[in-house]
Amino acid sequence: LALTMPSGETLEAAYVSATATIGEKISFRRFALIEKTDAQHFGAYQHNGGRIGVISVVEGGDEALAKQLSMHIAAMKPTVLSYKELDEQFVKDELAQLNHVIDQDNESRAMVNKPALPHLKYGSK
Repeated sequence: LALTMPSGETLEAAYVSATATIGEKISFRRFALIEKTDAQHFGAYQHNGGRIGVISVVEGGDEALAKQLSMHIAAMKPTVLSYKELDEQFVKDELAQLNHVIDQDNESRAMVNKPALPHLKYGSK
């Protein structure tokens, strides 16, 4: 709580002030300290009154790009922070579904200009 916010106020002072204003006790359950270099930019996005929040750190670009990235992340509704955390069965199912779509697409391409031929043969018997 000794961290200083960009406004110069300590986190503890903001906590006490917010508690007095709201009249409800505020508690920090989960938090993480995110650090960045001078070449990196923070992008923060809150959606639905703060029920969904994303903070991203990008290298290069600017804060507007980082915020746009955060918006896209929120829209994708991720279930994990890293692909390494994905369930193995989920990955297998997704790959099988993608391969099925690719097979159907390739089958459709092979049929271009051919579907009419069997119908013509059938009609001429």
